[in-house]
Amino acid sequence: MNGMAMVFTRQTSWVAAAIFVSLALSLAADPWVMAVRRGLDPVPPPLLWITHAGNGAWQALATLLLFGTGWALKREPLRRAGLLGLAAFLGAGLAVEVLKHLLGVPRPRLWMQGVAHFGPSLADGLDSFPSGHTSTSFALAVLWGRMFPAWRWPLWASAGAISLSRVAVGSHFPSDVMGGAILGSCVGWLVAVGFPEGLRRPSSFRSGIAWAISRARGAAAWSLLLIILLLGAFRGPALSLTVWFEGVGLGLVVVGGILGFWLFHQSETWTSDPHSTQQRVWAAGGALTGIGFLLIPEFRWVAPVFVGTFLLEYWVFVRRQVGDGER
Repeated sequence: MNGMAMVFTRQTSWVAAAIFVSLALSLAADPWVMAVRRGLDPVPPPLLWITHAGNGAWQALATLLLFGTGWALKREPLRRAGLLGLAAFLGAGLAVEVLKHLLGVPRPRLWMQGVAHFGPSLADGLDSFPSGHTSTSFALAVLWGRMFPAWRWPLWASAGAISLSRVAVGSHFPSDVMGGAILGSCVGWLVAVGFPEGLRRPSSFRSGIAWAISRARGAAAWSLLLIILLLGAFRGPALSLTVWFEGVGLGLVVVGGILGFWLFHQSETWTSDPHSTQQRVWAAGGALTGIGFLLIPEFRWVAPVFVGTFLLEYWVFVRRQVGDGER
C-alpha cells in the first residue's frame, strides 16, 4: 500500500488540473492542426511505418516475446516485464474501447464531412476519442520505463512518435492522442505500482484496488464528468437552451459539480455514517449532477454513466470504512 499512499493528495489536484488544461488546449487546437495536416497529403511512407508500429498486434507480440525470452533464459526481470506489459496493454485497450464507444466522437474524416455526434455508438468512424494506438503505447512506455530506467527516454520518444503519426495520417485529432496519452500513462503507472505485489499475493492486489477506489471518493466519476463536458463543449452538438429545463439542467450540473469538488478537498477523514453532513452533501452533489443531465436531451445518456460510477465508488468507500471499523 505504501507505494500508492500518495495517489490522492492535494498535489494530485494540481496534476489533474494540468491534465485537464492540456486536454482543453488540445481540443481548442484541433481545427487549426487538422487544417495544417491536410498539407501532408499524400502521407509520407515513414509516418505510415511509425503508425503501423503502434498496432496492437505488434505490441501484444512484444509483450509475449519478452515473457518467452525471460522464461527461456530464466531472466526474471524480462519475464515480469512481459507479464506486466501484457496486463498494461490489455487494461489500456479495454479502457479505450469502452470510452471510444461510450463517447462516440467522429473521426476527422467524418468531422470534415460535417458529421456531428456525441454519445454512445458502435458505428464505424464514431470512435475517435481516445486514440487506442497512443493509449497502449504510453501504457507500455510508462510501465517499462519504470522497470528499465535506462530505456525510459527511448520508450517515451517511441510512444510520442506513434502519437504524432496518428494525427499526421489523419486518423485522430490532437485531443484524441492527448486523451490516449493521459489514459495510457495512468494505466501503465497503476500496473507498475499495484501489480508486482498483487502477483505475489492476489489478496493484496484486490485490497489495493478497493483502497484506491475508497480513497477516490467519487474522483473517477467527477473526472469522467469533466472529460465529457470538455468534449461536449468542443466537439459535441450545440445546445440551443431554448427549453427552460435545459438551462435548469445545466445549472444543476454546475452546482452539483461545485459541491462535489469542494467537499472532496475539505477533509481526509471521512465517516461512513450515511447521516453525517459530509455524506449528505456528497450524495446531494452527485444527485444534482445526475438530475441535471437527465434534463438535457443531448446529454441524457451521461446520467446513468455518471451515477453508476459515482455509486460504485461510494459503495466501495462505505464498505471499506465499515470493514476498517470492524477490524
